[in-house]
Parts: sequence; C-alpha cells; structure tokens
Amino acid sequence: MRYGPHHKPTSRARLLEKAGALAKKEGFGATGLSALVSAAGVTTGAFYSQFTSKTELLQAIVEHELLKLLPAVETPDVDRIRAFASGYLSDFHVDHPELGCPMPTLAAEVGRASRETRETFERTIRRIQENLMAVTGNAASAWALITQAAGAILIARAMASAEGRTEVLQAARAAVAGLLPARTAADSGVGGAQADR
Repeated sequence: MRYGPHHKPTSRARLLEKAGALAKKEGFGATGLSALVSAAGVTTGAFYSQFTSKTELLQAIVEHELLKLLPAVETPDVDRIRAFASGYLSDFHVDHPELGCPMPTLAAEVGRASRETRETFERTIRRIQENLMAVTGNAASAWALITQAAGAILIARAMASAEGRTEVLQAARAAVAGLLPARTAADSGVGGAQADR
C-alpha cells in the first residue's frame, strides 16, 4: 500500500503526542515499546520508519513536550506568567500528568538516559529559562521558578493526603509569587491613565 506524502510526518506527530502522554502518565521506562506504539495507533514498522530505537523516541518526546511549554513563557508580561504558574501549580496538573509538563514525570528518566537525550533536555529547558529571565530579571531566579514549580508537582503527586497535596501547592504558589516582580501602577495602567489627565 502506498501512502501519501504527509503520512510520515503525521505518524511522527501522532507518535510524539500519544506516546508522550502515555510516558508522562505511566513512566517511559516502565512502558514497553509496543504500548507506546499502540497508544499512537501506528504499527511497529511505522515506528521504525521514524526512530531507530526507544531511546531515540525518548529524546524526541523530551524535546517535543518541552517545546510545548515555550509559548506560555515567551512573554515579558508578568501577569501572563503569573496566570501560567497558577495553572501549573494546580490540582488539575497534579491529577493529569499525561496533559502536563514533562519535567516532573520524565526528568529522572532523562537523567539516566543517553548523553544526546540529556543534551536535548538541557538545550530546550534553557530556552524556557532564558524566556523567564525577561520576567524574573536574572538567571538564578528563572531557574528557581522552574525548579520550584516542577518540584512541587512531583512532591504533590507523591502525597497520600489531599491536605498534604494542598499544603505543597500553596507553599509553591507563594514561593513562585515571591520570584516574580510585584505589579506596579504602570503595569496596571493606573499611572498611564493619570499621566494623560
């Protein structure tokens, strides 16, 4: 059977999206290749036409999933970053790893992965960090924001009680708020409105 010219890119995109969601939910190492391929609704042959190994798939998933975060942080608007952080540090994100950030679920596996996978992770997460620097004002605060948020989701998912989870998320929201600059009159438009009078 002959496929159209868009079949291969479509299969790759579906593999990255569906296999990425399953890996974030169940763990990449704990999920067999057949399950990852099945989740995407493609054949093993289609998988091997895209990737040489499961290791290469992890590298591609890491890049794909981290790049999905970039649009949310490609802004110097503090309010937009604050809103993103609030959604990130939410019960919904804790309950739905398959829909969320790959850092809390895949970072430990990336740490045990190939050098190429770790280089992909570092290169991509640095793009996120560099964007956040425009808001936090310095590199250290941007890293602190990333690690605070991702670490909080990781810990919140491990808590046995709803109270424990809530405590972790509330503390993380407060810590993240402290890393972001406070709104000024100019930010809210008050100063500009008064100046025009």
